[in-house]
Parts: sequence; C-alpha cells; structure tokens
Amino acid sequence: MAVVLNKVYYSHENKYNSTYVLKGVKMNIPTGSIYGLIGPSGCGKTTLLKCIIGLLRPISGNVFVFGFQPGDERSGVPGAGVGYMPQELAIQYDLTIAEILKYFGKLNCMQKNQLENEIEFLIRILELDDKHQLIGNLSGGQKRRVSF
Repeated sequence: MAVVLNKVYYSHENKYNSTYVLKGVKMNIPTGSIYGLIGPSGCGKTTLLKCIIGLLRPISGNVFVFGFQPGDERSGVPGAGVGYMPQELAIQYDLTIAEILKYFGKLNCMQKNQLENEIEFLIRILELDDKHQLIGNLSGGQKRRVSF
C-alpha cells in the first residue's frame, strides 16, 4: 500500500476547547493509484493531507507512507514520493508559463533538451494555449494547472 491510515485522530486546540477534525479515519490507498478528497469546507480534507505528508502529526492513530511514517526518509515524504497541491498556489504571477516551468525543471536538474521537451508536453497535456502568457493573466483554473 502507498498510504495506510489506521484510526487517525486530529484536533484543533485553543485555550478554551479542542475540536476533533479527524475521528478514527481508516484508509488504504494502493500504490500507483490516484485519489482525490472531496467534501464540504471544514470537514478535514486539508488536515488529513497534511497528516499524510508529515506537516501535521495525528494525536493518535498511525499514518504510513510506503510502509514508513511521514518524516522517515525511507517514506519519501516529504519529498517526491507523494504529490500534494496545497490550497494556496505557490507560483510567481509575473513570470510566463514557460519561465515557471523552466525554473522548476532546473530545480530538478533537468537537461536543456529534456526540459524543452517536457515544457512542450506539459503545455499540451494541461491545455494551456500560450506558453508566453503571464501567469497573472491566467484564469484561476489555468493557474492551478500551471501550479500542478
């Protein structure tokens, strides 16, 4: 299994009370699968994902990613083992689509010819019309696809 959640509990606490956001969550996600979390605002989707990628620790229960707890370097989390798109987009609006893709490609040590091929592939598969368009001028959905 890629991700195993066993009776995961998490609560938000302040000095007056605590509110359980996750209550005994159990889930097994097979390796190679793609899942999306859908639910109303405030139901714990982001909290659950943050527990899976190691940004939050459950108050009880177990989270395993590729057989290890998040934060254990063998899990690959945080890292390239699990993809996560936060609610907040972390992209520069004053760059073009091609510039931001090139920037992240270079961060991942891609060679120039490989990088150019990947940019063209991503522009096509993400259905982005003009790679020279400024990210700040894109629609919300297009910005999310570039961030992805």
